[in-house]
Amino acid sequence: MLHTADYIFGKRSQALGPLPSPNDTVSIQPLFQPFLRLPPELQEMILMYATGLTRDYDLCHGALSRTSGSAEPPISLSGMFRISPPITATMLPYIFHRTNFHFGLTGTTNFLWQCGPGNRRHIRRLAFHFGHSALLHCMRWLSPDELYELLEPPHQNYTQPGLPRFWRCQLRALVKEVHLLELTIDVKGIPQSEIAMMVRIVVAAFGSVERVKIIETSLRGSTKVLAKDDEKLVGLGGESWREMSKGYVERYKRQWHSLHLKKGLGEMSMEELDGLMDKNKEFFDS
Repeated sequence: MLHTADYIFGKRSQALGPLPSPNDTVSIQPLFQPFLRLPPELQEMILMYATGLTRDYDLCHGALSRTSGSAEPPISLSGMFRISPPITATMLPYIFHRTNFHFGLTGTTNFLWQCGPGNRRHIRRLAFHFGHSALLHCMRWLSPDELYELLEPPHQNYTQPGLPRFWRCQLRALVKEVHLLELTIDVKGIPQSEIAMMVRIVVAAFGSVERVKIIETSLRGSTKVLAKDDEKLVGLGGESWREMSKGYVERYKRQWHSLHLKKGLGEMSMEELDGLMDKNKEFFDS
């Protein structure tokens, strides 16, 4: 029995499932040549939508994560980069330029390392949500060497004492290569007395920062941008490293279990502390 083309195509369509709805999506695959003939701007818009990329990319973990239980995007970032080499070459700098990457207490070193030197220079926006232990975290990993050598907050649970110092050096070297258009710092949960010092440490760690935005998030998901005259930002940019260090020691020297100070520093008088800082007078008076 000879079958007509209509009969054959009809049977084949039934095997593939019901007729598609006009609203169904079309998968973009390496052999989808018509897509590659679209204007580059339209390609970028479609790909950003398909991968679920907005202007913010959440790389926070645990309690600091900002992601909701939204559905997985149609394609992954790695899938997008497999479409074609020209798309990868175009999209990589575009994504790094326009995306604000959000971090908590972990992930920054790994992210910057995996980006490589070629992509690190394209990073323009970073946001940090450190939470309550923000200042201690920044003191350990991002603070200037002069400040770290003075206060040297101890690291716990490391069998190799030199390992944290290696990671600190690695992270500081990586962030120095990054020149930001905008740095966002979330002060949610951070004691007000620690905000000014924490912000200065983070800003000083980067190669350059054109604009700093201080925000405060809430459990409901809303974000408040703090103005310069907000009471939480009192003292921001007004104290020297010397004044900040003395305030830091004063706050934590009475805690016998303190993780903020190296052993013996809390027992010193302010005059003795000043003497230590005078060895790097130019830095601490700045």
